[in-house]
Amino acid sequence: MNVGILSFLLLLTSCFFSPQSIKRIFSEPEFVKKKASLILLISNGFSGQLSPKEGLNLENAPNLWIGGEKAFFSYFQISKQKYNEQALLLDSGNIFKKGSSSVEKEKVIKLYESIGFDAVALSQDDLKEISPFEGEKAYKIPFVLSNIVEIKKLKRLNKNGILPFKIIEKGPFKIGIINITSMKKFKDGLYMEDPILAVIKIKKIFRRKKVDFTILMADLNSKCMSPPSQNARSFQNFAKHQLHCPGKDPLYLFVKRLPPGSVNLILTNNKIEAQGFLKNIPIVQTTGEGKFLARVLINLSSESQKLDLKSSYILPPILTCNNFFGSTQDCYLGEGKNYFSKENARMEIIRSSKYKMIPATYLGKQIPVSDNLVTN
Repeated sequence: MNVGILSFLLLLTSCFFSPQSIKRIFSEPEFVKKKASLILLISNGFSGQLSPKEGLNLENAPNLWIGGEKAFFSYFQISKQKYNEQALLLDSGNIFKKGSSSVEKEKVIKLYESIGFDAVALSQDDLKEISPFEGEKAYKIPFVLSNIVEIKKLKRLNKNGILPFKIIEKGPFKIGIINITSMKKFKDGLYMEDPILAVIKIKKIFRRKKVDFTILMADLNSKCMSPPSQNARSFQNFAKHQLHCPGKDPLYLFVKRLPPGSVNLILTNNKIEAQGFLKNIPIVQTTGEGKFLARVLINLSSESQKLDLKSSYILPPILTCNNFFGSTQDCYLGEGKNYFSKENARMEIIRSSKYKMIPATYLGKQIPVSDNLVTN
């Protein structure tokens, strides 16, 4: 393209696009009331990432920070404050960094206690880090692990505050939480029940207790993935948004074996972008490390308590920005080097503003970025 024409087009773009007209990517600075029975905010693969990551490293540009314990805490707290009874805060596991020191692990535990999650999955890697069933402990984090059975009692292990499943009441609705792992061997006196069998047995309990919506957290080391999505994906249009999985992927094989109607939503934790469906089951996972939070909007009929597919969505994830570009009201920097090319009008608008930064906001509330950290 002629350089003169390109410069003219970029000038027109910068003149006519304002922060209000530019599409905000992975950000929701204003609060807009949503028609929803439940609004889920979900983390996965936090991996002990307590410090924010630098998202922009360009000469003459201010620092752009993403994630870290303060932002991670704040996004969850704002969601809870704004959505009240609609809010469901979940984490699907891998919360510790491998080989963490005892001090690092205590900081993560303190952070998760402070957030006040509704349920947190214990993964294989988490079990290796904290040995939760040894000795007498009293975890305040609502850990769930469903397919460990105590051989002597032939019962699901329920110890130290770690639950085999959880039923959460939100308004008139009951939400059931199950967490399974594919770990083959755990320790003497305990065995890992087949995950499918565990789901079938717990689902019977949920039916007796009239649970309206079942969420399965699955620690299966899946490689299923999807392209990053900037748009909501309706449960009704599941056929258009099938995940791409290797042929023998453990999650893909698990879903093939799962009896129809067993679960309504699956959350995984392998730090790969996966926002889509296997068969008609929504699957949600982000790249994790506290930088992205997944979101799901659920509508249940107040009369029949059944899921309304037309008005239930996998929403675009949220980037845990510490600050925003003032010209776009987000901190999105795209994928790959092409994003920084002169042909990218959005990036040119950010450049033309001299990378001006403003405090990040979520649902109308500012994200605090002080040094007063949650775990101090």
